[in-house]
Amino acid sequence: MLLGNDTKSIVKTSTRFLKTISDFVGNLCCDCDEGRTQVVPEVNSIFEPLIKILEDRERVAKEDPGQRLLVIFPGCLLNLCNETPDSIAAVSRLRCVEVVLQSVLGTRTNDAVFNSALVFLQVFSECEVGSERLARCTIFPTGT
Repeated sequence: MLLGNDTKSIVKTSTRFLKTISDFVGNLCCDCDEGRTQVVPEVNSIFEPLIKILEDRERVAKEDPGQRLLVIFPGCLLNLCNETPDSIAAVSRLRCVEVVLQSVLGTRTNDAVFNSALVFLQVFSECEVGSERLARCTIFPTGT
């Protein structure tokens, strides 16, 4: 277990540490099926605390004014999910897509955040499980 289940201590974790975790997981999974195989069973313990912090947009803006975490996180997800339906299915069960979409919608001028998120969302949507998850995503407005 990379981060563990102690959510109270994770919430006190700095965004700098979370950037390091995202970098580590992303690098472990980059073009490496063995790395993805190791990460998939731990997706909940790795990403749930990270998502909890990323959902606190005020905190992230205060601790990470350069928005590096918002660039690194989609890249990490991209490396984990790239051409791997099992990884996409695991990430689909969490709120990762919503967090990435909120980052895009809440970003005003950071092209790196926008580009990183779009590349991840494109790869995610190319898998059946991912496109189904995007179709159920509550962030998108429903037609009237």
